[in-house]
Amino acid sequence: MTTREQRETIRRRLGEAVGQRRMLRLSLSDESGPLHGFPLAVSRQLVALLDLDDFQPDGVVIVPLRLLSRVRRNAND
Repeated sequence: MTTREQRETIRRRLGEAVGQRRMLRLSLSDESGPLHGFPLAVSRQLVALLDLDDFQPDGVVIVPLRLLSRVRRNAND
């Protein structure tokens, strides 16, 4: 999959999660550690995420889509 295809897949998954109010784990390409939370809005270049720390809201984080390497949701998230 090309970088462009990866970005489109990530953008699509984020958009679906916004509509369904799903919690996600976002992996960053700079390996600073994953973010966990609920995506609130997605644009062409940014995602607004309600960041969670131990399942408690910890503020809103704005992340450039170009920094995301993976979006995941599973039974443990």
